[in-house]
Amino acid sequence: LRKKDLKEYSFEKVMFQENDGIVWKPWETTPQVSLAMEMVNSEVARSGGDAAGLDGLAGRLKWNYTTGLELKAMLDVWESRGCSDEALYAYVESWYDRIIDEDGNILTYDIKKYNIDHICPGRTLFQLYAHSGKAKYKKAMDLLMRQLQEHPRTSEGGFWHKKVYPSQMWLDGLYMAQPFYARYTAEFVEKERQEECFRDIINNFEGCPPHLRPGHPTLPPRLGRVPRDVLGRQGKRTVGTRLGQGPRLVLYGTRGRPGVDS
Repeated sequence: LRKKDLKEYSFEKVMFQENDGIVWKPWETTPQVSLAMEMVNSEVARSGGDAAGLDGLAGRLKWNYTTGLELKAMLDVWESRGCSDEALYAYVESWYDRIIDEDGNILTYDIKKYNIDHICPGRTLFQLYAHSGKAKYKKAMDLLMRQLQEHPRTSEGGFWHKKVYPSQMWLDGLYMAQPFYARYTAEFVEKERQEECFRDIINNFEGCPPHLRPGHPTLPPRLGRVPRDVLGRQGKRTVGTRLGQGPRLVLYGTRGRPGVDS
C-alpha cells in the first residue's frame, strides 16, 4: 500500500509490507467514512435499499451463499461500529426475517438437496439471534445443523459438496460449512459431544490436502495446480476442460500458502 493512496481515508492502523513481512503502523488522517462503510453504502444503494436486490435477484428472496456472505460482512461492519447503526442492522435483519418463518423454516431451502453452500448464510443467524432473541433464528440454525448431521460424506468422512456431486469435496465447501459447524458446536452442543464435533471439523480439513498435492493420480499434470473441486473416490474430473482444469485453480506456493490463479 502507498501512503499517498490512503490520505482520503481514516484508519487507526494500516497494514504495510516490509522486509518480506506484514507490519501494522499507526495512521492519522482527518476522520472520514471508512472503506468498509463506503462498500456497505454502495451495496445498499445498488440493491435499492432491499437486500433481496443483492446478487442480481431483483427482489426475489432466495437462500443462497452469495447474499449470505454480503449480509454477514455488513453485520460485521455493524458490530465494528458498536452496534449503533440501526438502519444497517434493519437492512440485514429484514432479509432474514422475511425468508425464515416463525417455525424456523427457510424459504427456497430444501434440506434433501444436501447442498453445502446452503450452510453459509446461516452464519449471520448467530449475531441476529444474540441481538434480537428471536427463537426462529435458533430454529433455523438447528435445521442447518441437522443437514450437517445427515449430509452425505466421502469415504474419508468429508462432506460432499452437493448431493448432485457424489463423493466430491470442493475447497470452498470448507468455508461454507465449517465456520458455522464450529460456532454452533461451541455455543449449542452439549460439552460432552463438543470434542467429537471439533474432531469432525478437523477431519474435513485433513481430508482435503492429500488431493491437493501435485502428482496426485486424479490431478492434471501441471505442477502445483489442482481443479477447484477436490475429487472423492469416484476420481472423475467434472470441471472445465478435458484435463479437468476449470477457470479457478488453487496454487500452492513454495511456502505452502494457497493463492488463487484465475
